[in-house]
Amino acid sequence: MAKNAQQPITTGIQPMSKPPYWRRPLTLILTIISSLLIGLFIHYPFASYSSILPFSALSQESDLSDSPSALKHQGQPCPLPTTRYSIHTGQAACYPSSGGIWVSELDALELQYLGIDRFSSTERPDVPEEEEDAFCHKLRLFGGGWYNPNHEGRDLNVGGECHALDEFDPIVSIVRKIGVPSDENDEGVWVLDVDKDTGIFPDGIIAVRNALSMDERVQA
Repeated sequence: MAKNAQQPITTGIQPMSKPPYWRRPLTLILTIISSLLIGLFIHYPFASYSSILPFSALSQESDLSDSPSALKHQGQPCPLPTTRYSIHTGQAACYPSSGGIWVSELDALELQYLGIDRFSSTERPDVPEEEEDAFCHKLRLFGGGWYNPNHEGRDLNVGGECHALDEFDPIVSIVRKIGVPSDENDEGVWVLDVDKDTGIFPDGIIAVRNALSMDERVQA
């Protein structure tokens, strides 16, 4: 009986070919580089990316007022007022020898009483201290506010910009209307204060403002 001859079995799967010799060193190099990059990322993640943060830890803890830009703004002087009266604001000012600046908002009758030009702005006159103090005594009768800015105006600089004196709260503030009778024998002064609760004048203030003379104001 003849033996069956064994036939070779074919699976259709081709044996795996070896990669070209030049690819093996390249694969090894890429593997080494990848390992190094992964190691750096794991051990130094903050050092690698801290430069893109909006600010460093040191700047978070430091006071912003100590920054060079802030110090530059704080050290910048601002001009102080030099006017006697401003037609734009309706404010008159005096400069007492004791220091500071007294500022009052005046109406036409009060300007006339103090001898201030009602139709144009005027500068502070060059007068002796005694004369300026005497004018301040009269001006303070009509109320107003006392400010005491730095002699170079540095405290008027806020956020790098110079601001007007009346943008700040005065140290002393008085709100009232007065009438000075023309009779030299009458040493009294008529005074109208604001309501303590509301901070506004009573209804009769319109008649006071309509007065054309100090005598009319006293009688209002």
